Amino acid sequence: MSEDNIENIIETYKKRIAELEQEIRKLKETQVSTTSPRTIFGLSNIVIQTDSNFNITYINSAGENHIEKGRNEVVGKHISSISGPGLNPDKLLEYLTNAVRFGRPYEVETRYIHPKSNKEHFIKITATAMKDGAQIMIEDISKLKMIEQSFKKYVSPKVIDQITSQGVDVFKPRKYELSVLFADLRGFTSISSHLEPE
Repeated sequence: MSEDNIENIIETYKKRIAELEQEIRKLKETQVSTTSPRTIFGLSNIVIQTDSNFNITYINSAGENHIEKGRNEVVGKHISSISGPGLNPDKLLEYLTNAVRFGRPYEVETRYIHPKSNKEHFIKITATAMKDGAQIMIEDISKLKMIEQSFKKYVSPKVIDQITSQGVDVFKPRKYELSVLFADLRGFTSISSHLEPE
């Protein structure tokens, strides 16, 4: 291969690299212009921030989806203008007022029936005072409540607390090494001697 051919190949690669760098810059500019710098992608909790008069200064994407309104429709409006499935505007204002008044987070758990799916949902609403305002965070705890309701018939509250705090899917089968004592079961020994441990 001649020296001229090598130089042509190098020039071609340099041009292609420059084109790719330009495309990357354009993509980064597009991303910055279409997203809020305070948005956390993938966050399923609803976050609403207000100023000291409880006028909305920020709502995340999960909040927009839940109330079915865009940021530009709610930013600047009073928290009492927010409504959506499970969200009572007067209660939101009460929670924020309590958080600011007492200077500590104010938590409430509540349930509602979603109007579209007719499914029961459980949410935890946490109101927190901030330097120049307040914040509401709404977390869907339906899965935890389902676990709690399923197991509370069979196990003690301490076991339920341990299960829910581990953050694992309790309905997914897993193998564990256990010791189990069975007592006073007629015919158990003869039956179990022919079975696998599972």
